[in-house]
Amino acid sequence: MSLNFYVVARKICYRSFHHSGVSLIKIRQSYGPKIAQMLLERPRKPIPLFLKYAVDKSEEMKEKFPNFTFKQRRDYLIEEWKTLPKEQKEIYVKSYLQDLKEYRERQKKL
Repeated sequence: MSLNFYVVARKICYRSFHHSGVSLIKIRQSYGPKIAQMLLERPRKPIPLFLKYAVDKSEEMKEKFPNFTFKQRRDYLIEEWKTLPKEQKEIYVKSYLQDLKEYRERQKKL
């Protein structure tokens, strides 16, 4: 495949998934299955620290506070995150940095 193909595919990827929300089906119809497949295989950015923490705690929160709305759970987790000791935050930081390193390596392979 030519270099031009990859340049076009990256531009489509950026525009469609970061801004307009164009579906993969429309991309496949407009640009072909090769570009659609490339978009599916592209590396995903790692989850930010707080979101990783929130995902880890979400089941526990649902059991602990079954009547809380999403906003109440979010606010509670934000306050917990702010008061979390540095040692526990460091676990999430190390995990994030490892994911970021892997993401950058996968990006270079493209």
